[in-house]
Amino acid sequence: MPQSIPRTHLPQRVFTTRRIPCLDANCHRWFKTAPGLKHHQSSAHNYSFDPGATEPERNSYRSTPIRLAPGIVRDYHDKLTGDICDPNGQAIDQNAPPPVSEQSSDDWAPYSDRLQFETAEFLFQKTEMSAGNVDRLCNLWAHSLHVDEPEGRRAPPFIDHKDLYGTIDATLLGDVPWESFKLKYHGERPVVTPPWMDQDYEFWFRPARSLVANMLSNTDFDGEMDYAPYRDFSKESEKRRYENFMSGDWAWSQAVRLQ
Repeated sequence: MPQSIPRTHLPQRVFTTRRIPCLDANCHRWFKTAPGLKHHQSSAHNYSFDPGATEPERNSYRSTPIRLAPGIVRDYHDKLTGDICDPNGQAIDQNAPPPVSEQSSDDWAPYSDRLQFETAEFLFQKTEMSAGNVDRLCNLWAHSLHVDEPEGRRAPPFIDHKDLYGTIDATLLGDVPWESFKLKYHGERPVVTPPWMDQDYEFWFRPARSLVANMLSNTDFDGEMDYAPYRDFSKESEKRRYENFMSGDWAWSQAVRLQ
């Protein structure tokens, strides 16, 4: 070998034996470090689950306890529990009623009354009726009301589909206002400028954070969503069972990062 070529020695790695056993009686794995053991316990075994806790205690943030499949136990995150709290994050009584809405119970605005609201809900959401059929129904409805009243002092909930759609568009969803901004291209231009480079583009949106806050405060969703990450295990094999979004590893890892 030529003497002009320098030779270097690679640093020798330190060998570490696996000296930490898994504490599960049916598991025979060993680990080099405590973090490695902890990761194994979190992914393969259910060590944070309290078998002595009652089901309502494991689901303290729910007004309706979860009904799990036979042979399944559920482990919720011990820090991010989803318990009810005030705007400052201070825990409050889990049985406390929701805040009273300032809106009157008989205030159906922008709908004139409950009949108009339920008609819109039925035509637009339940049956998804076409515009032509909405117009036909409104005409028939109006005719039935005017049979005995030729002066037409009564009217159906909506005149036609335009009246229906306009009322729906005026409906406030949790009082989250629409916001907008405009964009326009300001980069380099070719010799022949395409029309889109000279146009203004307007974007409308609602703040996602405000929308999520309104969803969480809506009592109609109570018991219909998971507010905290969880992990399901089989009692016999202790194998993980994945079902909904909050039962996955990503949701759990995000909760660990936020501790």
